[in-house]
Amino acid sequence: GQSVEQPTELTAVEGAFIQVNCTYQTSGFNGLSWYQQREGGAPMFLSYNVLDGVERRG
Repeated sequence: GQSVEQPTELTAVEGAFIQVNCTYQTSGFNGLSWYQQREGGAPMFLSYNVLDGVERRG
């Protein structure tokens, strides 16, 4: 099974530093994709992280 805990939404002013924390548990899969979705827009890919430490950014 899989579970993810993260904020439903985050509001910030443009140019501000933000930190989003995400905790997830999964079996048989070791990657996590991050997306940004601005109000009224489509999700935009930010990065893909793998538990072995390899990180791929879009």
